[in-house]
Amino acid sequence: MAAPLKNTFYKYRKSHGRKLEYTVELIEDTFEEFLECCAAHPLPDKEKLLDKGNIRTLTQPKIQMPTLQGFRSMLGMSSTTWSEYKKRDGFTEPLSVIEDCLSHIQISLAASGICKETIVIRVQGLSDKSETKVEVSTHDEWINSLQ
Repeated sequence: MAAPLKNTFYKYRKSHGRKLEYTVELIEDTFEEFLECCAAHPLPDKEKLLDKGNIRTLTQPKIQMPTLQGFRSMLGMSSTTWSEYKKRDGFTEPLSVIEDCLSHIQISLAASGICKETIVIRVQGLSDKSETKVEVSTHDEWINSLQ
């Protein structure tokens, strides 16, 4: 539905759409704020303990694992925009440092047991691949192979 005639509401708006330009300072400040936010808002983790025959539930806070996707979401930046900014002069180094820092934090959290290793493996794009070779043969071929 189109706006009514003589509608001048658009003139009173202070901004239109998303921010078109990000600065290195804005990205770095938001990254610090993002890490503080992850540390300040831990996720509850329930653990069952057996104490003298009784099962008790212990709730311990666990730190939120900071991810690149979460940071970009807080920044309001899509993955495509992130990739475009990484190509710009002056942005390549700071954005690479942020990615490396997030990767280091994730691996450290997994190594210390604070978060699950399987999640970090998935986020990092790592995988434990093992190949199994299976040969299918008929019963007669199997009998001949034994002789």
